[in-house]
Amino acid sequence: MNIAILGAGGVAAALAWALEPLSPTVVSRSAVHRIQLSGPVVPQPVVRTVRWHPWDAPASPRWDLLLVAVKCPALPAVGEWMERHAPEVPALLWMNGMGQEAALARFRHGPLFPVVATLAVRELERGADRRHFQLNSLGASFLPQSAAPWVKPLAETAERTAAWPWVMLADAKLVERRWIKLIQNSVINPLTALTGLLNGAVTDHPLFSLASPLVGEAEAVARAEGVPLPAGMLSEVKALARATAHNASSMLQDVWRRHPTEIDSINGFIVRCGLRHRIACPTQRVVWRLVRQWEASWGFEAGNQSGVEPERERT
Repeated sequence: MNIAILGAGGVAAALAWALEPLSPTVVSRSAVHRIQLSGPVVPQPVVRTVRWHPWDAPASPRWDLLLVAVKCPALPAVGEWMERHAPEVPALLWMNGMGQEAALARFRHGPLFPVVATLAVRELERGADRRHFQLNSLGASFLPQSAAPWVKPLAETAERTAAWPWVMLADAKLVERRWIKLIQNSVINPLTALTGLLNGAVTDHPLFSLASPLVGEAEAVARAEGVPLPAGMLSEVKALARATAHNASSMLQDVWRRHPTEIDSINGFIVRCGLRHRIACPTQRVVWRLVRQWEASWGFEAGNQSGVEPERERT
């Protein structure tokens, strides 16, 4: 099986390490020939040589499976790449937030399978052709049962190589899992980004008082979407933040690097779903706009992968 990992960030590095026996190829704009992993999950640091293929190469190998491990702002570039190099190849979307399928709808592509991943990884160092990442946690990842024909050999390899469980779920259960993670991310990610604090410390910051309305608004939208959620989501969010106390959220890491964040596919997605159901999400909207204003101050335009701008929303 010829596997392409699109992206060269932390999730891509974890995939390249866990699937090393299958010899996946990292496809990225900058060269990556070596990946180093350290941290609690990898107490003995490992260095792996990886196969690399340039993103802009005019020709591409015949791929059997794509693992999309980029941030949501890169989705338009991913869609163009898929249409050019792999228009019928199935893709697993290892991404935060929701709405990726709609963002890719205007491009030719194969079957899309969203993944709910629970891992914490942080880039420590970047060289000319190598990356060093700290892997802090590696929990179960959830994939749709409909992807089983392609995923089975990968899941077996990830379990054997990295003790990384990949769990197959029925589509309805996967949607529920996606919303649970979306709600968790809609609180922890923007609040850590806005305060500059790690997950554990943000729970003691006054801004964390927004957690309750953020969760409540998202729960109302999920119910309108017909998604059942477990009781006690606010307590679950607080517990998750404390259990990952030493982690820097992916959005906080983006802020540190002045990179575009995934705010549009997390809080922005909830606001847009609320608009469809005439549900007001004022707290979600506020944190969305605050992070977007920060991005604008770094020189990023207001455009996002969804094609919906905050200033164009209906009120």
